Amino acid sequence: LRSLRGSEMMPAWDPSQGVCVPPGAALPASWAPSTELQKKLANISIAGNLSSAAEAAARGAYSELVDFIGRAGMVETLGGDALEAIINGAFAGSNMPDIQTHALAEGTDILLELAAPYLDPQQDSREVGKCSELQDGDLATLVSYALYIKQQAPHNATVDFALERLENATNLALVACGTLQELLGFEPSSRLGKLPISAEDAVKMTSIDRMFGMVLQEVDLIGLLANPRLQVPNGTSGYVADFWN
Repeated sequence: LRSLRGSEMMPAWDPSQGVCVPPGAALPASWAPSTELQKKLANISIAGNLSSAAEAAARGAYSELVDFIGRAGMVETLGGDALEAIINGAFAGSNMPDIQTHALAEGTDILLELAAPYLDPQQDSREVGKCSELQDGDLATLVSYALYIKQQAPHNATVDFALERLENATNLALVACGTLQELLGFEPSSRLGKLPISAEDAVKMTSIDRMFGMVLQEVDLIGLLANPRLQVPNGTSGYVADFWN
């Protein structure tokens, strides 16, 4: 979306055309597939059993994801993105129990690797629980997915311990932030007032970065709100509701 300008601007969305696969002619030129790819796509036959084909594609994609994240040093490089990607496999694998079981086990290993700094009994409390850990770090992701793993996977005492330590660090960070405005990094009502109010307005934005960043931030806030042991700032739930409305 960042590259769309002038004639490249995406046309207004037409619900009658569907959501997932708009006709190629409706795409801006910069988004259109190459001529060579268009020829290949034209020769692809539709699978007789779309459900089976979709499951096979999902299994293949998940296998590639696991191989990628399993490379040496990749979890450290990706941080919370590695955990989120694998846990998404657990979400999507609700109708594929073997995938869900594997994703939860793999996610547990990644969680404990990333949460290691919070699990050291000798950790100085002054070194954790800073507001920046929620603003710029992976703390919100870790505490949210630790709760999810605890709820969905077989009991694991180490996960219980990790969740407790992550919740403690998160509450310290929330106290350090103090207010919702400080946690967000901007004044909520002012920012909301500048957002587009329709799909047509959204595609006219000169940059989608701010909107996308706010969406990711909202996901983190929802994760914090889902844990009753976390003391989120006053006004958080109202801000989340106003944003999605």
